Amino acid sequence: MAKKDLSIGCRLNSTHPTWNGEDKKNLFVWKEQGIGDEIMFSSLLIDANSRSEKLVVECDKRLIPLYERSFPKRIKFVDDRDKVSGNLYDTQIAIGSLPKYFRHKLDDFAIASAGWLKSDPQKTSALREKVKCSQNNKIIGISWFTKSSDARYKNRNIPIGLLARYLKKIPAKYVNLQYGETTKELSEIQSTFGLGVTQIKDLDLFNNIEGLAAMISSCDIVISIDNSTVHLAGALGIDTRVLLPFSSDDRWGFNRSDCYWYESLTLYRQEVREDWNKPLEDLSTELSNIVCKR
Repeated sequence: MAKKDLSIGCRLNSTHPTWNGEDKKNLFVWKEQGIGDEIMFSSLLIDANSRSEKLVVECDKRLIPLYERSFPKRIKFVDDRDKVSGNLYDTQIAIGSLPKYFRHKLDDFAIASAGWLKSDPQKTSALREKVKCSQNNKIIGISWFTKSSDARYKNRNIPIGLLARYLKKIPAKYVNLQYGETTKELSEIQSTFGLGVTQIKDLDLFNNIEGLAAMISSCDIVISIDNSTVHLAGALGIDTRVLLPFSSDDRWGFNRSDCYWYESLTLYRQEVREDWNKPLEDLSTELSNIVCKR
């Protein structure tokens, strides 16, 4: 029924027609692109569910526990399209094609932009207790790079030393949200800048999306570059500050500091290519004022 190679952009091979927005059909929505895109486009699954008789959604396996908690129980989530029988649906569509039926103007995004995913409340509470050191501390989660193999994405990354120099101006309790091996970098900014960043032992921030969602939800604020952490934080409705390169993805709009996909996001843009100082200065000044007035 489908290609074995489920790489980014892989189309579904199916004899079923592409859905054209009609009501009361059994619908199969299949994944495409990366996990951040999956999360962003999942904001339209409530719309698709309301228009379909039965809805089956293919998604990254890591997302299924989070999705099953957050969406109506009648939606079936699967991680392997080859196991979806053709008898289960009448029509099919890529998840990235849903906006053309439900988002015709910017105001339409407000249907879901306040956040639609829900972390595990017990895990969230336990992580917050583990991280905080006093009632007065703001907890800020940070993420500063993407490991995408696409060379175009490297301009999103921020050197951790540069980020730490500005974070030192914001009095807060910092926690690591960055997947991958970060121990050496975090040790270096501790010794160089005196900036301590808590890492939760045994929490796999790449494979355990349930745990990452709970960790994000335990934060008061998230600071991140444009990566999947931003999409998860925005879908959870967490106050998130996004640092964008000079040439950013068009999903973030143009010359605006807000985001129509996620209303809890604030955008800080490079004004000069490869120069992060201005957006970092703006970020640190704004958050210092907020934190110090708490």
